[in-house]
Amino acid sequence: KSDILNAIKMCEDVKIGVQANFIFGDPAETLSSALETRKFFLNYCKDHIVHNGFILPFPDTPIWKHCIENKIISDKQHYYENIYKQPDMKNLLNMTKIKNVDFIEAVGDIVQKRFVLYKSPDILPLLRYNRFVK
Repeated sequence: KSDILNAIKMCEDVKIGVQANFIFGDPAETLSSALETRKFFLNYCKDHIVHNGFILPFPDTPIWKHCIENKIISDKQHYYENIYKQPDMKNLLNMTKIKNVDFIEAVGDIVQKRFVLYKSPDILPLLRYNRFVK
């Protein structure tokens, strides 16, 4: 964590933009780790281009096999036809042991509300091209 904060500060000091992704939902994720990542994002990343998303399983990967074995994906055809809808909460593939309601409450808002959480109004004009900013 301190290495990441140092890297962010160094970039800010020399006016280099910071871009990153936080990916939620790995089978090893806990409610505590999700909340820690959320807190880090809200405290340190809102003035940067940082995306939050859910991990997606792709065929023949270990996470795909985990989803098939644990019946998280029970209909492969439905999955293939709806994967593009992520992060639609109706199609959420929760690979964690966290209850869906708790998982969505912990991170659902920061995954769905891209770019609207920026604390600095100066960055918004730079992002107007993005469909998420009105």
